[in-house]
Amino acid sequence: MGCPAGRGSVTCAADRELAGGESVVFVFRLPAGPKSADGTITGTVGAGPVSAPVHTPVAIRPKK
Repeated sequence: MGCPAGRGSVTCAADRELAGGESVVFVFRLPAGPKSADGTITGTVGAGPVSAPVHTPVAIRPKK
């Protein structure tokens, strides 16, 4: 499931309620320019009243 474009913060949501044990995959496309550097994407994943922090390292690699 693609997430909307944006800068800074974006919000993605499943297109329907998930049953216990189900999952959904969100796709984030991150364009990197010549001055981009490695870093970390941070955010929050939530389901109803429950939420958890997410921290994902990102490594920038040149196109071949």
